[in-house]
Amino acid sequence: MLRVTFTLGLASLLVAGFAGQASAKKKKPRYPSQIEIEVTSGYHPGTTGPYFAEGDAGAARPSCGNHRTVQLHVIKDGVDSILGTDVTEYPIGMVPGGAEGNWHIDTTHPVGPFQIYAVVLRKVRPHSICKRAATPPLLYP
Repeated sequence: MLRVTFTLGLASLLVAGFAGQASAKKKKPRYPSQIEIEVTSGYHPGTTGPYFAEGDAGAARPSCGNHRTVQLHVIKDGVDSILGTDVTEYPIGMVPGGAEGNWHIDTTHPVGPFQIYAVVLRKVRPHSICKRAATPPLLYP
């Protein structure tokens, strides 16, 4: 009887030890990102028409800067929808001439008033997470 009690006690300690190890798993570090809209063109007040926006997206950590998904959003009458998507090619500071981290989205804008903003999505890497970032909305009357 003592042997059974000892075996059950040892088994419960082992299970508790494995559960403690699983809960003590190290969290991935998270790095901030940034995004900006540098150029917009094609706004036609009072009508709809072709429109494009472009800018830079990057991160504090160079490995977070490349292949980031960028979405261009429009807010019209309180409804938020995606106008277009692009993927950045190179991290900031990696390409001579400043073409790194660039994104460009061609789309059609709605009849005003509306707001436009860009978002660089979260990127999960094997050993880290690159955080999501958004620009402040640009108002078109």
